[in-house]
Amino acid sequence: MTLLRSLLFYPHNRSLVRCFAVFRKDFLEDTRLCGPVGADALDVFINILGGSVFTPIFDELQDGGFFRGVMTALQVWLGDGCFSHDYQSTWISVVERLPQLSHDALGDYVLRGIVQLCPLLRDIQLSYGGSFCRGGSHNDLDRIHLSILPDPFSSVTSLTLDWEAFHNEKGLVVHRDGDKEWCHSSIERLTLLGNPHNDGSLKLTNLWRWLRGSVRLRELRLMRGCDEDVWRDEVYDPEGCGIDWNDLLLSLKDNLEVLVIEGTNLIMDDNFDAVWRFGSPKMFSCLHELKRLSYLKTFLHTLRDDCPEINIPRTWDGPGVLELVQAKLPPSLKRMDVVVVEETVYFDSYYCKIERSRTVRVEF
Repeated sequence: MTLLRSLLFYPHNRSLVRCFAVFRKDFLEDTRLCGPVGADALDVFINILGGSVFTPIFDELQDGGFFRGVMTALQVWLGDGCFSHDYQSTWISVVERLPQLSHDALGDYVLRGIVQLCPLLRDIQLSYGGSFCRGGSHNDLDRIHLSILPDPFSSVTSLTLDWEAFHNEKGLVVHRDGDKEWCHSSIERLTLLGNPHNDGSLKLTNLWRWLRGSVRLRELRLMRGCDEDVWRDEVYDPEGCGIDWNDLLLSLKDNLEVLVIEGTNLIMDDNFDAVWRFGSPKMFSCLHELKRLSYLKTFLHTLRDDCPEINIPRTWDGPGVLELVQAKLPPSLKRMDVVVVEETVYFDSYYCKIERSRTVRVEF
């Protein structure tokens, strides 16, 4: 909120903003109700923005009327002498006066205002950390919040979301066409960070639908095991016909130039894992169809259809490792970093822990 106020009062700073990063380390269960900074968001809103929302300066914001509505409701509550430090009860009372707040949190409007005021903004990074703690289904993309990007054009070309932010703010960068919503078409570089707590999952079909509008996407990075957190709809039926990673990448084949997949220290060590990720090929079988792909980083076991634990002598270089790659590579590929699992420790029948791995570079 402080940044929004600064941009409103000092317009010459707006053209200086190129990257906007949000880090929320206290993103708890009630923050969707209480705003972007925790349980005292109402107090922060009153102290930072309350004195100026009714001035002409807020006319510059597309949602200036929203902020004025919030402040009006708060003033009524204050006038009744009911406002206290029980911010949760106060917020519920405000929601009764402003029903839209039950769907679009105050923080979304603040983010939207910041983006609107920065015409040269190129990169948005949202990192909330913590474990997944939202209620309801982890697999739904229906809970879309307010889009912060103007439609149909936007200057923002790079987006980074960690696991928490993706589940809770994926609608912030969205294109709407009637009742359909997907990732904004302006995005050229997308980074998704995995869930370090392994307590949530997302249907791959829904992720595919969210990415279907990414007609300019050139770089896709799935970090911290993000690909391991995404499940097929037919996870309990490997012979099903749901979307797999090959299908998703083929939807991006015309423009994708960079693909990076970096896992965690856990992998599943059976054919079931390979089938639900890649379908019957049990590996990346679509790479040769990515006509512009110039850089690839991935695990060796995503380029083979057999067991992920492949012991390779440390003396092997790039050409030696390349001989083990079964996946057909595109002629456009210039450089490939292959992550080789050298040693694993098994601790149950499904998972193994990677104790040591190394990256082998292959130049073409």
